[in-house]
Amino acid sequence: MAELLTKAAVTPNDQLKLDYLTKVKEIIVNRQPALLDNFLDEMLNFQLDNIPQVRIYILEFIEEAW
Repeated sequence: MAELLTKAAVTPNDQLKLDYLTKVKEIIVNRQPALLDNFLDEMLNFQLDNIPQVRIYILEFIEEAW
């Protein structure tokens, strides 16, 4: 999980970043919800991303996670 978040943080490719975040969301929301507490701050850090689609995606993540 941490590796996916790191890859998402450093990739310059918009679509690849969204793909990594989608994988993280799938794990946190659908497979292992107990991990939400461990990785919520890392996901919320993407709310400050320069890419508008990433910021929108994080808002959707927040809605689904709660």
